[in-house]
Amino acid sequence: MSKISQRGGAAANERPGPPATARRSFSDRARRAALLHTQGHSRKQIAELIGVAPETISVWKRHPQWQRELDRWRELAETPLDATQMRLKLESLEAMTTALEQLQLLMGATKPVSRGGTVSEQPDWQTRLKACRLVLAITFAVIPEFQDQHRQTPVDHRTLRIDR
Repeated sequence: MSKISQRGGAAANERPGPPATARRSFSDRARRAALLHTQGHSRKQIAELIGVAPETISVWKRHPQWQRELDRWRELAETPLDATQMRLKLESLEAMTTALEQLQLLMGATKPVSRGGTVSEQPDWQTRLKACRLVLAITFAVIPEFQDQHRQTPVDHRTLRIDR
């Protein structure tokens, strides 16, 4: 009598292969699917890219490891971005500091004015106002918090007049 017929019952119908726990493990393809999901691909797109049926993606989504993989990929994606954002913010603030230093110099701008044969230095208000506008424009471009605040503030279209 053969070994299969000796065992009988359900054991006789078992298929040879890896144990059930190995079949239920989270595969490399499932990990790649989780990565594609974090990148915004749809279930059908993921299935096509990996070469499985869309239903397989649905099965993987119910696996306990799926959410852990999503969290892991998101964390890996966010870390370098945070460092890059901080570096860019620092560079922007340094540029704004430089612009403010230049503004301080320009706020002392004068122009020669001749009156009755004598030349004297008078404040150059046009240059000073242009410098202020440029620094404010840089500040709004560099710091997003100012942009949000600016959108909420109604625009005042009045012109500034300086009497001499």
